[in-house]
Amino acid sequence: MARRPGGSVALRMVLETGIVEFTGADELDDDALAAYIRAHLDDADVLPRLRGGQGQASCADVLDEIPAFSAGFALDLDGGPLMMPGCCSDLGVLRDWREAAGHRSAAPAMLWNGHPWLLVAAEPDDLLSLSGPTESSRGPAEPLLTVPRAALRRAVDTAAADRVRFAERVAAVCVGLAGDALAVPLTQVLFAD
Repeated sequence: MARRPGGSVALRMVLETGIVEFTGADELDDDALAAYIRAHLDDADVLPRLRGGQGQASCADVLDEIPAFSAGFALDLDGGPLMMPGCCSDLGVLRDWREAAGHRSAAPAMLWNGHPWLLVAAEPDDLLSLSGPTESSRGPAEPLLTVPRAALRRAVDTAAADRVRFAERVAAVCVGLAGDALAVPLTQVLFAD
């Protein structure tokens, strides 16, 4: 039987900071965030090309070479992690969480949060059953959590607001790294928007 929460469900934005090691986005101060972004761009070997001569922004084509942050949303129950994102996750997966909160079928559907992913299925009384992790889109998978649809929607809405605030912080760092003209497009790439 799936676990039933006695408390709160939350989606916490996390950044991959090591091999299967995640850090909460809100745990990074401004200096640590700037270092994280700089390292990400260094890994993609694009940082020198984001700026042209005399501090002018270079061609936006460089943006096509930059991967999104390795990141995602940890599913927390009562303030503790229940499920971390998997490999290949990014901050764009919040769309998948929003779709999961609206899922109306008893048939399981994939909830992408990286490899391995979760499955979501509707249950009576406006509940959602989350199961996994799994690499099969059809199930069955180990029951993980049964949550009221409204609670998951609130968690998604809160995570969306956190994501907007974090994007503003990232954009401020990107101004210094890429100039005003590329700061917003660079932030969108990093967030998989």
